[in-house]
Amino acid sequence: GSSGLTITMAWSKKLKATNLAVPVWRRAALQSLSRLALLAAGSIGLVVLFCSIASAQATYTVTVTVQGIPVTTSTRLYVDGGLNGTIRGGETRTFNFTTSPTSHTINVDFYVPDSGGINGTRYYTNSTAWVFSSGGSHVFSYTAQYYLNVETSYSTADGAGWYEAGSSVSVTLKQGEIDEGQDTRHVFAGWSGDASGTSLTSDSILMNGPKTAVATWKTQFLLTIESDPAGVGNATGSGWYDSGDQATFSIAQLVPANQDTRLRFSHWSGAYSGQTPSGSVLMDRPKVVKASYLAQYLLSVDYDPASVKFSFNETHAGWYDAFANVQLGPAPQTISVSQLERLRFLGWTEDGSPVSDMSLTVLMDKPHKVVLNYKTQYYVEVQSSYGAVSGSDWYDQGAVATISAVTASGTWPITYTLTDWRVNPPTGKLTKTDGSWSLLVDQPYVVEAVWTTDYLPLIGLLGGGGV
Repeated sequence: GSSGLTITMAWSKKLKATNLAVPVWRRAALQSLSRLALLAAGSIGLVVLFCSIASAQATYTVTVTVQGIPVTTSTRLYVDGGLNGTIRGGETRTFNFTTSPTSHTINVDFYVPDSGGINGTRYYTNSTAWVFSSGGSHVFSYTAQYYLNVETSYSTADGAGWYEAGSSVSVTLKQGEIDEGQDTRHVFAGWSGDASGTSLTSDSILMNGPKTAVATWKTQFLLTIESDPAGVGNATGSGWYDSGDQATFSIAQLVPANQDTRLRFSHWSGAYSGQTPSGSVLMDRPKVVKASYLAQYLLSVDYDPASVKFSFNETHAGWYDAFANVQLGPAPQTISVSQLERLRFLGWTEDGSPVSDMSLTVLMDKPHKVVLNYKTQYYVEVQSSYGAVSGSDWYDQGAVATISAVTASGTWPITYTLTDWRVNPPTGKLTKTDGSWSLLVDQPYVVEAVWTTDYLPLIGLLGGGGV
């Protein structure tokens, strides 16, 4: 019947398709067999025979589409484990399969391209295999990934790698300071390129394309401030400076040691020279500058009595560098206070030792104390209307003035006799000793001789009645 006809046609079609070099006798036998099959189509035995020889297989169709990658980019396509060419982004491929085996598998690449990306871009799918046993369609979807590159001249950084488009990531430096030794170091200055921020961890980076985070560094050099003697002056300015910066530094002009000794800034040496207590240097390498100090000692000058300085002020008192020679004086022999009072030079006293010269040279090998000594003097004036008197002079305060005078004066017939002394001011007391008088000089005095006139010889000459 119809079944036999179908089998016979299929068998004949198959014979034609084989295109084998079959001998003539065998080809005739096959044709005869086909005729017999047609004549005996109703026979069940022949149907079974032909089904076992050429049984028909069912087929079906599937389609595969790739999305998420550009049309200029392709992924490899594998069918049941074998490479079956490539498929571009947006392309659809069609395949026919039989039901034997019962299932089939189509695979694509995990990453496109699989060599690590082109210019920092690649595409990724988390489902690379489609297993099926009947007709249908499947879409392989890819997601773009971008590479974050991290560049740093020093230390190391975490965070470089592939990230899905649209994600936000950060990069982190492990160290922010690298000591190179010999007073040189490198310090992290901040992020540049596609990154920003100044902390070791960058600000968030939006991965909307390939990105590069660059850690910027600056080189710093150490400025060291030294002093001689060591540890004095409270120097400012020592520390780390960026390469190319101007470093400004200073130190104290004077450093007290004690009441009478101090240090005076002298000059800079090393990477800078100068005589002022401040300066600046270009920090193009590590540098050391040294401040040198000189010892200074105080020369103090006092006055005895203190009133001397109002008339003669020795201006050379003060601070002097060690081993300097200081000339004092010459001091005046006398200093007038008033017409009746003055000061008389006695000498200098250097650290307790007297020096009588009018001038004094002091070697400043240590602190020195000098006293300029004067003695107060008062004038004693001795006056007399008659005769000769002595004792008028300048006397040291506390000295004793000796006053002398003739006791009689005048010529006959009128004579004068010294009877007393008048002292002004009256606090002064005269003491008579062996024809002279003594006066303790504790202030200026005027001493006036008091005379008595003797008229007796004149009375005798003229007569008593006349007188």
